[in-house]
Amino acid sequence: MKTSLTLAIISAGLALIASSCHNDHDEIQLSKDAIGFTANVPQSSRTNSSTLDRLDDFTAHVFTNGKEYMVANVKRQGTAWTYEPVKYWPSSGQINVFAYSPTDISTTQGSGLKRGDLTGYEDVGNVDMLYAVSINASKPDDSVVKLNFRHALSQVVITAKAEDPDHYKVVLHEVALCNIYAMGTFNFPRISTGTNSSDSTAVGEWISVTDLRNPLTVWRGEQLLTDDATPVLSNGGYEFVIPQTFIAFNSANPSGTSCLRVKADIYEVGTNNKVWSADDEHGRDQYIYYPLDIDQGNTTWDIGHRYKYDLEVGVPANGNVGQGVTVTDYPAFQIVK
Repeated sequence: MKTSLTLAIISAGLALIASSCHNDHDEIQLSKDAIGFTANVPQSSRTNSSTLDRLDDFTAHVFTNGKEYMVANVKRQGTAWTYEPVKYWPSSGQINVFAYSPTDISTTQGSGLKRGDLTGYEDVGNVDMLYAVSINASKPDDSVVKLNFRHALSQVVITAKAEDPDHYKVVLHEVALCNIYAMGTFNFPRISTGTNSSDSTAVGEWISVTDLRNPLTVWRGEQLLTDDATPVLSNGGYEFVIPQTFIAFNSANPSGTSCLRVKADIYEVGTNNKVWSADDEHGRDQYIYYPLDIDQGNTTWDIGHRYKYDLEVGVPANGNVGQGVTVTDYPAFQIVK
C-alpha cells in the first residue's frame, strides 16, 4: 500500500547545519570516491515492522554546502547497498544525510519553510516508517555513510481474553481504535541518529497532527475468547500509529474520546442466555469502550515506542465502559549493531 506523504526537506532549514567549507558561489569539487551507504535497523518482534532482513530500500537526501546535492533510492543487493546514478564525495568538506523508508512515498520538493520536513504524512496503519540522519559526515576510508534507522511511528499491540470464562462466554467480533489522528508533519532531528536508541536528543518529532478518524478497525472476525490472552492480530490495517496526545477519556461520552472499542456477544454459561449483545434492540451496533489513557495518567503515544493493551472482555459494570484493561509502555526499540 502506498504511503501518502509530501516531502519538504528544505534548504533554508538545513542550511543552518550544512557544511560550509565552500561559500554558496563555489562549485563543489569532487573526489574519485563514490558515496556509499550502509544501514542499521531497529529490532522488532512484530511481523510488519521493518527489521534489517525486511528493509530492502530507503530514500536518502544528501546536502552539502547548504544545498541539496543528491536524492538516492538506495537498494539492498545481498549485503551491499547500491543506487544509481552514483555520486561522489566532495574532495573536502562534509555532507548531511536525511533518509527514510519506505520509499514508495509521494514527494514534492519545497522551500522557504523553517520546519516541516515531511508534511502531510497520512498513516495507512500497516506500514512501519523508519528515519535516519547523519550530520557533518566526512569521507571515511571506506567511503560509506553509516545510517542508524529509528522508528518514526508508535506501535499498538492488543490482546483479549474473557474476563470471567467460568460464568460468561465471550464471542469477539471487532476491535477498533476511536478518535485517532492519522495525519501529521514529521521533523528529522538535526543531529545524527546513533546506535544508542536511548539518546533522546537524536529523535524526530511530530507536529500539526490532524485528520481525526473514528473508528480505525484493527481486527474484525469471530473469536471465542478464553482465559488466555489471545493476540488480536491486525487484519484491519491499523498497527502503526502517528505519535499523538489522546483526547481524554470521558465515561459519559466514551465514543467521543481516544479509546479502544470492542464489539462482542456475551452469553451466560449453562443457560446460554445472551447478557450482552453486539446489537441493541433496534439492531444498531453496541460497543464496549476501553480508555487509552489508563497508565498513571499516560496521555500520549510516544515516537518509537510500542504499547501493549491487554483487554479483559466481560459484561460492563456501568453503562458500556469496560473495566479490565492494562497497558505496558515498552522502551524505544533497540538498534541492531
